[in-house]
Amino acid sequence: MTPAIQLVEWAEAQQQLTETIQSSQSETTAYYLSKAYADNTYASYKTDLIHFIRWTGHPDPFPTTTELVLHYLTCFAQELAPSTLQHRVAALSFIHRLRGLYDPTQDYRVKGILRGIRKDKTEKGWQKKQAATINLNELKMMIDAMSDSLRDARDKALLLTGLIGAFRPHELATLKMDQLYRVDGAIVISLGQTKNDQLSELKKFKVLPSIDHQLCPVRALDHWLQLANIKTGNIFRGISRHGKLNETSISHPTLNGIIKKWTGIVDSESNRYFSGNTLRASFITIARQLNIPDPIITKQTLHQDLKTLCIYDRPEMAVKDSPAITLLEALKDIGN
Repeated sequence: MTPAIQLVEWAEAQQQLTETIQSSQSETTAYYLSKAYADNTYASYKTDLIHFIRWTGHPDPFPTTTELVLHYLTCFAQELAPSTLQHRVAALSFIHRLRGLYDPTQDYRVKGILRGIRKDKTEKGWQKKQAATINLNELKMMIDAMSDSLRDARDKALLLTGLIGAFRPHELATLKMDQLYRVDGAIVISLGQTKNDQLSELKKFKVLPSIDHQLCPVRALDHWLQLANIKTGNIFRGISRHGKLNETSISHPTLNGIIKKWTGIVDSESNRYFSGNTLRASFITIARQLNIPDPIITKQTLHQDLKTLCIYDRPEMAVKDSPAITLLEALKDIGN
């Protein structure tokens, strides 16, 4: 099948997707269904579905068939990462279930081809990108390089808050003043909806301790808020090239740009992959290197499953915790 991409312009695809999501639903029903998932989920699914719609060249390819899904995955097996293809399949499953249609992605062949693509890529050397981390010395180098400007004051507060608070990118970028509480010199941050708790059923808090040190997150955050005269609304805001402070929160690309800008100081050759997840991953890596137990770490990261922390394992941690070192140490008692 030759995809007639030229038949579906971007704007038309967006409009078609909106109509697709709302088809067969009353306005009230559609409203409540739209509240069932995070805004980021809808946004990412929308991007995936638009890609599929444009590829088919059909204004409304739903319901689709398992065969077409298999052909789609085959066409992009070499071009897209396995994780991206998995997300595309999740989006297709989502739109079919939302419309009360048979879900073609539940066919065992779809799971099979995804597994086959991932295995093939792995055998050829593909690895899932993992956000690089920084250590405390590198963090200090980044902070030392900052000036007294408004922009650098924001960046300093953002980096220290993001790392010490182990925030997800979206949580950090959208922090608001009414989430902050002062407790014994520390700042306690209350989180509402999170990735793992869309209904805000659990009380979730992150703590920014106060310490007499250059890297104190409380001191940095207070300095930023005072300098920018922020008393309500968004904490981390955009700043125009003329130095004017915006009312809106920083975007994800801006957050990534800030992190990449300052990590460039400690990684001038850009050999490491830094992203919005770098600060959170750095907290976990540093905490584990300090032998802080995983259950204690999750009090700050708010992971629900301890196994999830394993995705942050780094090669240096394998060396530090290896029982082989203890075994070889015992050889010293034997002699050569």
